[in-house]
Amino acid sequence: MDVTKYNVKKYNGAGIYNGSTTKYVSNAQVHMLRVEINRE
Repeated sequence: MDVTKYNVKKYNGAGIYNGSTTKYVSNAQVHMLRVEINRE
């Protein structure tokens, strides 16, 4: 499987930065992830 690393900034309900997390996903999921991020 081709795996892509990406960083996600996490915010709490008030929009305060709450650290970041590193996730690994297959390339098939990267596009879906970007769509979700752009929606925010």
